[in-house]
Amino acid sequence: MRFMLAASKAFSGALVTVLLVMLIFQWLGLAGLQPWVAVGIAAGTALGFGSKEQWQLSQGTSSLLVGLFVGLGSMVGHWLSAHA
Repeated sequence: MRFMLAASKAFSGALVTVLLVMLIFQWLGLAGLQPWVAVGIAAGTALGFGSKEQWQLSQGTSSLLVGLFVGLGSMVGHWLSAHA
């Protein structure tokens, strides 16, 4: 239950933030909106924060885990965007 609560909060916050940043960059003409990348980053953030909460990980370990999951989610999102 702790995993689901932490993951859902992290997913919703990350998704809104990443989409907002992508919309600002699109408005400035710097980059386009890529929804799959945003979902991948949000899913990675959710997995990282959910794992931290579930297993009571230290700050350094949880930061490393969040970074790895976000990077993996971004890569999967870029791959899905290219193949969709």
